[in-house]
Amino acid sequence: MATTTSCRGSLEDVSSDGPQCFSCSFVSRLEFCDTYTQCAEGERCLVQKIRTHNGHNQFTSSCVHNQSCTLDSSSKPSSGDSTPYGQVTCVECCDGDMCNNKGCGDPGPPARELRGPYCYQCQHMADPTECERLTICNSNEVCSIDESVSFGHQYTSGCKRKPECTGEHIIFGRSLEFNPRDFQLCHTCCSIDFCNRDCQHLHENDVISWTDWGSWSSCSARCSQQGSQSRARFCRSPQGDIYSQGCDGLSSEIRNCTNGLCTGCDQLYESGVQNSGLYTIAPAGDDRTFRVACDMNDTKENGGWTILQHRKEGNVNFSRNWADYVAGFGDLDGDFWLGLEYIHMLTSHGVNLIIDMVSEAGELYRYTYEDFKVNNASTSYQLSVGNDTSLNCTRGGYGLQLNNGHPFATYDRPDVNNCSTGFTTHEPVSGWWFWSCTFFNINGQIGHPNYEWGMALDCQGVTVMLKETTMKIKNTDI
Repeated sequence: MATTTSCRGSLEDVSSDGPQCFSCSFVSRLEFCDTYTQCAEGERCLVQKIRTHNGHNQFTSSCVHNQSCTLDSSSKPSSGDSTPYGQVTCVECCDGDMCNNKGCGDPGPPARELRGPYCYQCQHMADPTECERLTICNSNEVCSIDESVSFGHQYTSGCKRKPECTGEHIIFGRSLEFNPRDFQLCHTCCSIDFCNRDCQHLHENDVISWTDWGSWSSCSARCSQQGSQSRARFCRSPQGDIYSQGCDGLSSEIRNCTNGLCTGCDQLYESGVQNSGLYTIAPAGDDRTFRVACDMNDTKENGGWTILQHRKEGNVNFSRNWADYVAGFGDLDGDFWLGLEYIHMLTSHGVNLIIDMVSEAGELYRYTYEDFKVNNASTSYQLSVGNDTSLNCTRGGYGLQLNNGHPFATYDRPDVNNCSTGFTTHEPVSGWWFWSCTFFNINGQIGHPNYEWGMALDCQGVTVMLKETTMKIKNTDI
């Protein structure tokens, strides 16, 4: 769950020349990329994420040979590589035209219903297929392309407001601004991504037909509830110009649906899921899904708890670097740390927190807190925690409130007191919200007798060695 190298598939066909791919270097978000390139035969689209020396994520997109994006760590490019700009933390490849506008944790552009189409955007082109610049239109805009004569044929493409391409009973089609005296040979508008690559003359006797149905929209219901979703198609001429009328039949369809994606284990529990296990959730929308372990059977607090950390088997090393603690590591069926970025997504609005610790003697120590939050990466995932409602061992600041307001630290990104480096030993210590340093460390080294660096706690002056820990959260507002 730390750095990743993976391949994403697409249903789009790839031509023998290879797909067209977004091509940009060092953009902070993939939707900012505004150029593309034509890949050669045997290539696919690439997304690569680099963690810079200043701690920022930067993305590069381009073409790459098919054999250079595998899980083989000897292949290039691969995650974990060091570059002059920073550390490669993710590499993903995909097949299909323009498929690499998301990936490596970046959600890409907004959903199609929230934006206008992707359009080619160039001026004074002798051939419209030479345009290599792209833009995303606003929701009230469509793509357009014009052909005119001025010292030779030239083309201009980009976005136009819908009213500029609207006539009576026509939503997308020929503009009413056409004026032969301007030597404008063609003016075409369309609303599908990348549809303005060519400008065709329109003829009144052309036969029009429906486009293929678009994808179904997201289900309107919350998790596991009944809702509806819609899809649309457009009436077009053989040249690709799109109309609202002119074809027999409906331009849109609606169907019932059940949304199976919940924001967390708490919502799953409220929808009727009663079995503990692994589930896919979407706390930040359907484009940011991931797997979590759910505790649905807490005997004291009922079910619906999303587990952030668990240790029992002792077979996973928790002395990890910053990148590992951000992305997560381990096995959701065993020992694991979910990842700071995922924990931030789950706790950004404040949740209840339980930290269960079982001593080597079998005694349970339960710490409980209200309004637990982990802030975003720009704060180094700073801890914020509310009331301490624990029943044991936390009086006098022995619990998590000692660490309140402090950033997360690892041995390669230490805290101000160097607790994460073992002070002067500079040996790898587990990641935690250290502050001079801590009275308990569920990520510490198993068997180490020091509660600051070992998996142990200080219970009012008595060191308690631990054999099992669980950190879990629940949104009680659901």
